[in-house]
This record gives sequence, C-alpha cells and structure tokens, in this order.
Amino acid sequence: MNGVFSDSVITQCRQDVLKKLKSKFKNCQTADIEDAIENAIFKYIQAINNNDRIERFDSKGKFESWLYIVTENEIIDIMRKNKKFINYEDEKETDNDEQLFQTCGEFIDDKIPFIEFITEKQDEYNIDNILKNFWNLVTKEDKLDSEEIIILQKHHIEGIDLKTLAGEMRKTSNSIYLKNIRLKEKIKEILKKKNIKNIEDLDY
Repeated sequence: MNGVFSDSVITQCRQDVLKKLKSKFKNCQTADIEDAIENAIFKYIQAINNNDRIERFDSKGKFESWLYIVTENEIIDIMRKNKKFINYEDEKETDNDEQLFQTCGEFIDDKIPFIEFITEKQDEYNIDNILKNFWNLVTKEDKLDSEEIIILQKHHIEGIDLKTLAGEMRKTSNSIYLKNIRLKEKIKEILKKKNIKNIEDLDY
C-alpha cells in the first residue's frame, strides 16, 4: 500500500479516532475535536502530495495510529488556546502533556528522533549530559525489551531512520514503526513518573 487510502478507509479511521478522543477529552467540545481531526487529515494530505515519509501510512493501522497521535496534539493546542473547555483537573493533565511535548519536541509526535530535537538546543544546553541522563532515565526502569533498546539507541540517539533500522534488524518497517510507538508511550510514562517537564530537567 502506497499510503493513499480510499475515502471510506479515511472516514472509518476518522470515526474511530473521534470516538476514542471524545472519551478521553470529555470537556472539549465535539466540534473542536472534529476540527483537530480535519487539521490532522490536512497534514496527511500534504505529506502524500509532497511524498513526505509516506512509509508512515503503508497500512491502515499505522495511519490510524498516526491520526490519533497528531489529532491528540492538535486538541491540546486548541484546549490551551480556549481555556473555557478545561476544568482544573483537566488543565493540570493538559499542562503536563504540553510540557512533555516541549521536553521532547516532535519526538512525542513520532516525527523526529530525540537527538534531532536536543541538537537544536546545542547552544543553550549540554547535549552530552542530556543524552546520558535521558538514556539512564528510560533504561533503568527495566521496562524496555531488547528491540526497544535497539530502537532507542540506533534511532533516537544515533539518528538512524526507522526504515533503514528495520532492514538492519531484519524486521518489516511496519513492525518497527509500531514498536517505536509503544516505546514512546513507555518513555512518556517514565517522564511523567519522574516529573520531567522540560529539557532543562534532563540537564542535571
């Protein structure tokens, strides 16, 4: 599959994502969630038109996972701009998500390896120290399996793209892509648990 899905497939994925996110963001208006999905779908269309890493969409499952993640971040942006849809408890959770997004940049949004984000901060922060602390933090929890450790080292620290890494590991691109999503969810939980809210928190 070349990443170009039929209208019926996109509609089905859209409905599934809408249902999940309506349940998660109960205090956000449905219209705003729908706007967020449309923004995400527009990004998908742009990526297809520009032939931009369309391997992200080489299966319906990968597309739906991508759509969910991107829409979720779009919703967080909308909720931040329109505070009346957020009560106190939800605001605290949303703020944490925003801070985590700032911590890892597009890392959480499954676009670039962690190394690419912190390299942009090289004039302001100690990259070597941040990398060392990041590695120690997420590996000492003993929650990552051997393949996730390889992806963390080769992709997120060394910057090798996932397609190339899949070949090196003799795995399908799809399996490595999905493994990377699960890896990031684990890392996100570790960052929350350790109260890592911004890049400075990793420079200790």
